[in-house]
Order: sequence, then structure tokens, then C-alpha cells
Amino acid sequence: MRQLELTRDQLSLKNLIHLMRATNKLEEIIQKDLRSIELTINEFGVLELLYHRGKQTTRSITDKILVAKSSMTYVIDCLVAKGYVQRMKCKEDRRVIHIDLTESGRALIDNYFPKHTQLVESCYQELQEQELVELHRLLGQVRQSFDSFSTIQNKQIDGGK
Repeated sequence: MRQLELTRDQLSLKNLIHLMRATNKLEEIIQKDLRSIELTINEFGVLELLYHRGKQTTRSITDKILVAKSSMTYVIDCLVAKGYVQRMKCKEDRRVIHIDLTESGRALIDNYFPKHTQLVESCYQELQEQELVELHRLLGQVRQSFDSFSTIQNKQIDGGK
């Protein structure tokens, strides 16, 4: 006999599983496609950020892409070796290094990004436009809830500091 109404904790666990499976599947689809241009998902994330926001410091890239600093250095090294980004010393503060797209990197993203956008849109093919709007709204609320919980959790771990 199937229980028709789930408790809040049961629903929370089921939603966790759905979110994780959906995220894993979407990442798998994107990674497969990125192989066609010989990029990893983290490399593409850096190129996409630079494409849309312009030159950035390594730290700001790390904060926005959510990759460990040590891993980000490796990702940027790979992109430099491929000729897609360049490191530039800041004229005002020589301790600061900016990362920016090269012409080759910009050309790659100019050519690939429309295909990437179409791929992501196709992943949502079974949802109506209004459902996409609602999903966006709900995921925003979920993220806020997670952020709030994380803040509380960090304060408890740090002893209320």
C-alpha cells in the first residue's frame, strides 16, 4: 500500500534525491557535449564567466565558479596552455593577477555558446514556459533556504562567533 501523503521529512529527502539526480544528469549531458571542444565543465565555467563579465581576478573566479582555489589554479593553467585565457599583472597592484580571454578563447565561446544555450534549453523540453518560470522561482527559494541554513550551521560550528 502506497502512502499518499508524505511527511515533511520524507518529502525533504525525496526532493534531495530528485535535485541530486537532476543535477548529476544535467552535468553528464553538458560534460558529454563539452568533449566536442575538449573542455571540462570547470574550464567552460571560467570561459563563460570571463565572456559575460570580462577580466577577473583568480579569487573572484574561484568565488563565482565555486571551485577550490588549488583546483582553480590548475583549471586556469590548462586554459592558458590551450591558449584560451591569459594572465595579466594589475598595474595598480602587482600582487593582483587578472585573467582574461584571449582572441582564441573569445572565438571559441562566440562559436560554442549558442549551441550550449540550445542544449540547455532542450534539456527542459518537457516543461512549458510557465513551468520554467515557476521552477526558477522555486529553485531561488530553495537556494535562499539552503543559504540561511548554512549561515546558522556555520555559526553553531564556530560557537556562535
